Amino acid sequence: MSSRDGKTHMRFPHRIDVLTKTTEKNQAGQRRAEWNVGKSDQICHFVPSRANIRISPTAEETEKIMIFLPADAPVDFQTRFSNIHDRSGSLFPHLEGKEFEVIEMNHFSNYRGKPQHIQCRVETVIE
Repeated sequence: MSSRDGKTHMRFPHRIDVLTKTTEKNQAGQRRAEWNVGKSDQICHFVPSRANIRISPTAEETEKIMIFLPADAPVDFQTRFSNIHDRSGSLFPHLEGKEFEVIEMNHFSNYRGKPQHIQCRVETVIE
């Protein structure tokens, strides 16, 4: 824990891009989701949970990670993440070019009931 502006905060050493969803219609009237950077360089704490696991020659379990974010982060179940940077600003090489979607989200409060942080379990997007 570190003190900043007289308040206690968790340490968030990493940065991540938060992608937001917009829906557009093509000429045929079909809806298509577009993902755009809603907030760049959102502070976070990245914790690897499980890497890719080959189940059989034709099936593969996707990578899952935990991301801890401040309580005021713009996150919901229609949010995606990309470009996870370490403390020095370098991209994690094994995560470069991957997008992650939220599959589980928990909000945590401190002992006084004030929102403290959000824990997101995210999974590699397969499209």
